Amino acid sequence: MRAANSSCDNGSMETLTLHSPEETLVLIPHLLGFHPEHHLVLLSLEHGGTDASQQRSRIGPIVTIDLNDHPLSPEVGASVARAITQFRIRAAVIVLYAESPTREMIEYFDLIGDLAAEGTRAYGGELFAAYVAEDDGWRAMPLLLNKKRPWSDLESRPLAADLIYSGSAPYPGPYVPP
Repeated sequence: MRAANSSCDNGSMETLTLHSPEETLVLIPHLLGFHPEHHLVLLSLEHGGTDASQQRSRIGPIVTIDLNDHPLSPEVGASVARAITQFRIRAAVIVLYAESPTREMIEYFDLIGDLAAEGTRAYGGELFAAYVAEDDGWRAMPLLLNKKRPWSDLESRPLAADLIYSGSAPYPGPYVPP
């Protein structure tokens, strides 16, 4: 998978290579500019839109929902489904960022992941993966089949080095509006 990142200082597009879907867990904080802590994030990896220069866009939009303001619910699921439809998202990764997700959060997240998968299939694509990102590690869905893995598994990936080498450094905590 390739992801185009327009965060270069000169406005040019930089191409980053994702070697696996879980590397999106490295990419998301760099795209957002902060480390999500209590958020639901849908990262589009391919959609039917164009960028500002009318070129076919590969990455984006990125939908970020602050779960402090909007707890996981059917309404949040409907918002994700609307974004997939509006932007004709064909390939995506969805991530639940939570310090200690409750069983209810996991159940809602699983349902939202199902909605996202159904939506991307409608455009001939697929939901590549769904992850739960916690303070001490991350897991792929379904959680019962996947053990928690440490963040250090991702920090040593080439993508992480490429992002740091390019000067990207997300704010260490969640975004706090001025």
